[in-house]
Amino acid sequence: RKVDVVAHSMGGLVMRYFLNIQSLGPPFSNPILPSNPVHKFITIGTPHQGSPLATSLWQGQSVTSTSTAVNILCQLKSISPCTLEGVMASTGKVIDTGVLSLEPGSSYLTSLPPAQYSAIVGQAPTAPLSNTELLLNMLIGAFFPGQNDESILGASHDTIVPVSSQDSGASDGAMITNIVHTPGVPIDIPIGETTNQVVWNQALYWLMGGSGPLPASAGATPAA
Repeated sequence: RKVDVVAHSMGGLVMRYFLNIQSLGPPFSNPILPSNPVHKFITIGTPHQGSPLATSLWQGQSVTSTSTAVNILCQLKSISPCTLEGVMASTGKVIDTGVLSLEPGSSYLTSLPPAQYSAIVGQAPTAPLSNTELLLNMLIGAFFPGQNDESILGASHDTIVPVSSQDSGASDGAMITNIVHTPGVPIDIPIGETTNQVVWNQALYWLMGGSGPLPASAGATPAA
C-alpha cells in the first residue's frame, strides 16, 4: 500500500500537496490509504520555492512585443494585440492561476509543510547555451527588453527553475549538469530532464537504496 513516486516540475508540488492532505486524516484524506502512502519520493526540477519566471509571466501577460520576429509570428497566427498572453496561449501554454501559484512567496507555496524527498537538480548548459534557452531568451527579450533567462533566474538554473528552488528542503540531492527543464526544440530532447538517461540513472540509484550523487563506479555517464 506504499508506492515510490518520481515527479517532475510542478508534479512534485502536487505530490507534496497530496501528502499534506493525506496526513490530515478524515474527512480530508483518502481512508483507503495510510497517512503516508509514499515509500520514496523523488523530485526532478521541482520549483519548491517557485520561479521568478512565473512572476514575469503573470505581471507581464498584457505587455506587447517589441520584436520584429515575434510580431511577424503574431501576424501569421492572427494574434492581436501581440501580447505575451496571446503568444503563450497560441502555443497551448495559457497563463492562468497555476502560474500565480508558482510565484516565489505565493500563499500556495508557503502553505506547504516540509516533506521528505530527494531532489534531482538540473543545471542548464552555459557555454554554449542550449537551443531551448536561446529560444527562451528571444521570447523574453521581445516582451522584456534588456532581460534574459539568466537576469531573471540568476546564473544557476535549468532554464525555468533556479537551482536554489529545486533543492530547497531536500533530504538528499544530486545535481546533473547540461540539462534543460523542458526541451523547447526537438534537438534538445536528449538533454530534457525527463528524457535524459543520467537523470533516470540517478533516480534508479535512489530507488534501489543508494544515497547522494550516483558514483561513477555505478555507471553514471556525463550528460550530453
